[in-house]
Amino acid sequence: MFKLLKGLLVVLLAVFLMTTLACKKKDTDDIMNIEGEGKGETAVPVKVVKVTRGDISSYIETTSTLEAEKEVDILSQTTGLVVDLKVEEGDYVKKNQVLLRIDDREAKAAFEASKATYEEREQQWARAQETYEKKITSKESFEQARYNYAKAEADLQTAKLRLLYTEVKAPFEGIITERLIHPGSMLSVNQKLFKIVDSTPLLARIYLPERELSKVKKGQPAELKLEAYPGKTFEAFIKMINPVVDPDSGTFKVTLEMKSDENLLRPGMFASVYLVTETHSNALLVPKQALLLEAEKDTIFVVDGKFAYAEEIKVGFRDDKNIEILDSKIKVDSYIVVVGQDGINSGTEVKMYDLQGKEIKVEEKQEEEFNLEDLE
Repeated sequence: MFKLLKGLLVVLLAVFLMTTLACKKKDTDDIMNIEGEGKGETAVPVKVVKVTRGDISSYIETTSTLEAEKEVDILSQTTGLVVDLKVEEGDYVKKNQVLLRIDDREAKAAFEASKATYEEREQQWARAQETYEKKITSKESFEQARYNYAKAEADLQTAKLRLLYTEVKAPFEGIITERLIHPGSMLSVNQKLFKIVDSTPLLARIYLPERELSKVKKGQPAELKLEAYPGKTFEAFIKMINPVVDPDSGTFKVTLEMKSDENLLRPGMFASVYLVTETHSNALLVPKQALLLEAEKDTIFVVDGKFAYAEEIKVGFRDDKNIEILDSKIKVDSYIVVVGQDGINSGTEVKMYDLQGKEIKVEEKQEEEFNLEDLE
C-alpha cells in the first residue's frame, strides 16, 4: 500500500513539474514575441528635397519707405474764385494739362486796360523819339516818355501773367495724390491746391553705417520685399551714394532706384531692403529648414538608401530661403531631410516623401551607388 501511494505521488509530482515547465515556456515565448515586436523598428516618415546648385548672395539688410523722384505741391499764384475743377485725386495728368480754372473776368479786364495803356505809351514814345531827334522836345520830356513806355510794357506783362494764372496747370506728368480745394473756393496767393507725384521711377533711401561704405558702389543690385506682396521680390539698384558720413549718426545715405514694378508699387510703401554685397555662383544649396534646430553645430540629415544620418556641415551664405553648403562631401541630388529631422536619430530607418506628400521610392541600384563613406 505504501509503495502504491509512493508511486502515485511520484507520478503526480512528475505531471506537476511538466505542467509548470510548459507554462514557463509559454510565458517565455510570449515575452520573446513581445520583445521581438518592440525591437522591430518601423520606418519614420520624413519629407526630403535634393541638394541643388544655384546662385546665392550675401546682403546688407535694412528698411526704407518708397518715395517718388518728383513730388511737389501746386500753389495758387493769384486770387480768385474756383469756377472749374477738372481733376480728382488719383487722376493721371500730362504736363501742362489744366487742373482748374479761376474766375478770370477781372484779370481779363485788367489785361485789356494794361494793353490799351501800353499801346498809348508806345505811340507817345515813338513821337518823343521823333521830336527829340528834331530837337523839338526837351530831354526831360523824352526821358519821361521812355519811362512811361517801359512801365506800361511791364504792367502789360504783369496783367498777362495774372490772366495766365487763372488756369492752374500740371508742372509735369504724374498722378494727383491730394486735392485740397473745392469748386467755389476763394483762393489766395500761395494757397496749396494739389499734390502731384511722378512715381516713375520710385526711389528708396537707406542709411548705412560707415563701415559699409567700401561694400557699396553705384549700380549695385538690391532686392526689396513688401508686406503688400508676400513672396514677391522687387529689383532695384544703387543710383546715388552720398560720400559724406553724418557725424551724429555715423551713417551715409544711399539712394536706390526701383526697376519696372508692373505698376504695383506706390510712394509711401514700407519695404525691407536687401542690398547685395557678394554673390556665389553654382553653389550647393539646401533649404534653411533642413538645419537641425537644437544641434550645437550646423547639422543636417542625409538619406543613405533607407537610413538617415546626421552630418555636420560648414555653412556659407544664407538668404531667406536657402543656405550654402561649403563641404564638398555633400553631393548634388543627395536627399536631405527638411521635415521630421527633429524626431529621428542618426541611423534611423526612414520612409521618404516629397514636399507634396508623394512617397519617394529608392531603387536598389540607387542605394548601391550612394556610398556613405563619401560623407566621412
